[in-house]
Amino acid sequence: MAHIRLLTMDDANELFQVIDSNRDDLHNYLPWADDIQSIQDEQETITELLAQQTQGMAAHFVICHQNHIVGMISLNEIHMQGKVADIGYWLSADARHQGIAYQALEQLTQKAFSEMNIHRLELFIATDNEPSNRLAKRSGFVLEGTKKEAELLNDGFHDLNIYGKINPI
Repeated sequence: MAHIRLLTMDDANELFQVIDSNRDDLHNYLPWADDIQSIQDEQETITELLAQQTQGMAAHFVICHQNHIVGMISLNEIHMQGKVADIGYWLSADARHQGIAYQALEQLTQKAFSEMNIHRLELFIATDNEPSNRLAKRSGFVLEGTKKEAELLNDGFHDLNIYGKINPI
């Protein structure tokens, strides 16, 4: 069973190794992966992420499976006044197709709704990212529309599907 836990600076070495060994794959939908070229780069990124967390603007978690970090999942932008947050995640190639992303998304959704009093969660997923689109639907997120050419990736602009999920409580 996979689990999520809050990101710490102690995760820098292991996260860098996972990013470095999955760089070619991550690069397709996550251009930032090209910017993480050393453990120091990862430490600087974590410093920025932890500052966002301290300010209540985001919440970043590592995804763990069998005592190893296999990815991250985050509430990237938390708008507490409107009680809305958007989710982003990534998973190493060897951890896919095992239900790990599903478990992580379910755990984060539960935390956001029950512990953080978030009313609405959103996912923005490239229309051609079929696994992530399937995951959103499987996790009960509703496709609400598509933003045309809304995200610039390494190979050009991509349309983004917008998924939403409302806190049932």
